[in-house]
Amino acid sequence: MSPAGASVQLFDTHCHFDFSFFDGRREEVLGDCLRVGIHRLVVPSVQRTAWPAVASLAATALPHIDVAFGLHPYFIEAHQKCDLDDLDDRLNEDGCCVAVGEIGLDAKKPLIQKQEELFCRQLELARHHDLPVIVHSFRTHSRVYKLIKESGVRKGVIHAFSGSLQDAARFIELGLHLGIGPVITWEGSRKTRNTVSQLPIEALVIETDAPDMPVSGMPKGSGSPLNLVSVYEAMCAIRSEQPELIARQLWENSCNLFDVE
Repeated sequence: MSPAGASVQLFDTHCHFDFSFFDGRREEVLGDCLRVGIHRLVVPSVQRTAWPAVASLAATALPHIDVAFGLHPYFIEAHQKCDLDDLDDRLNEDGCCVAVGEIGLDAKKPLIQKQEELFCRQLELARHHDLPVIVHSFRTHSRVYKLIKESGVRKGVIHAFSGSLQDAARFIELGLHLGIGPVITWEGSRKTRNTVSQLPIEALVIETDAPDMPVSGMPKGSGSPLNLVSVYEAMCAIRSEQPELIARQLWENSCNLFDVE
C-alpha cells in the first residue's frame, strides 16, 4: 500500500476499531495509519455492552479517534427498552461523542417494527442532543428516508451507500452525507462507481467499515482502517476532480459532519 501523499489528510468516518479483530495490535495499526495519511477515525458502536470499550478509544491521540454511541439493528433481538435510557444518559455525560450511531434498519433481520421504533427513538435523541446520525440501511432506503424526514434530523451520514442516483439525491436533499466505502474498489461494482462519480463531492465522505467490509482482493472480515487509502484512490479514479482537491473536500466534509477540527 502506497501512502496517500504527504500533503493528504484522510478521515475514516466509519471503523469498528473496538472489535476483537484488532486486539493486541491497535497501536501498530494506528502508527501505520499516520504513515499513509490517515489522521482521524470515527468508531461507531453497535450495542450497549460495547459503549465502555468504544469510549476508551477516544483517549487515543494519534490518529485522533472520535466515537459514537448507538443500537445497531443487526442486534435487534438483544436490545432492551432500558438501553434507550442508558443511551440518553451516555449522550448527556460523554463529551467525546460526535454522533448517534450506528443506528438504522436492516431488511434481512427480524422484528422490523421493533427496529423502526428503536430507530425513531434514536433519531429523537440525536435531535435532542443536536448530534448527527450514522445510519445503517440495508434494502430499506425508502423507509429510512421517510423516518429521517419525519424526525427533523438534518445532519448525518448514510453508511456504506450503494444505492441509486435517485436514492442519493433524496438523502442529500435532507442534508445528509453519503458514506462511500470499499465497495467502489470491487470489480463488480460498476453501478455504484458510476453513481458515486456523478454525486456532488460536497456530499461525500469515505469509510472502511473495518473489519467487516474488505477492499477488493481481501477476504471478508479482514478489513483495516489502512484500506482507506484504497477507497480514496478508487474515488480519485472515478471522479473528474484532481486528487488533492478530492482529499481536501472529503476532509472538510467529514469535519463539518461531525463538528470537529
